[in-house]
Formats: sequence, structure tokens, C-alpha cells
Amino acid sequence: MIDLDQARLAQAAVVRRQADELLCVLNADRAAFEQRLTESGRRDPIKSVTGRSSLDAAILQTREMMKHMDDLLATMNHDLRAIEADPAGALAALETAAAR
Repeated sequence: MIDLDQARLAQAAVVRRQADELLCVLNADRAAFEQRLTESGRRDPIKSVTGRSSLDAAILQTREMMKHMDDLLATMNHDLRAIEADPAGALAALETAAAR
């Protein structure tokens, strides 16, 4: 059980790092796109209408997803440590919480 949980935690950490890489790419793409718009003298039509570009929205959604992932990773880490410290008691507490 603990090995599986540790594997899941490691897998979730990999996905979190991938999200961070995605955010870097989105930020770079936004900067490049804004530079191209400036050079061509054009404006972003979506940003003109909504106040934010589609890349701005993607960046915001990615940041929100990353925050949620950070919260879940912290919970997983906490739960795993509790199980390692007191396997019987922690599992009983988790089962009770899951039944609610």
C-alpha cells in the first residue's frame, strides 16, 4: 500500500513539474506573440473584446491548476507520512474520513 502511494506521489510530482514547464512555454509564447503583434502594428482581437488574450487565459488556468496540484501533493504527502508513522491508526482515520 505504502509503495503504491509513494509511486502515486512521485507520479503526481512529475505531472506537477510538467505543468511548470507548460507554464514557462505559455509565458514565452505570449511574449513572442505580443512582440509579433507590436512589430506588425496589430492588436489581439480576443484581448480587445475580452480584456485578456487566449494565452492570458491559458496561463491563468495553468496557474490555478498548479495551485490545486500543490494542495493535493501536500495532502498526499501528509497522509503518506501519517501512514508511515502509524499504519493502523492512519489507515483507520483515512477510511473513516472517506466514508463520510
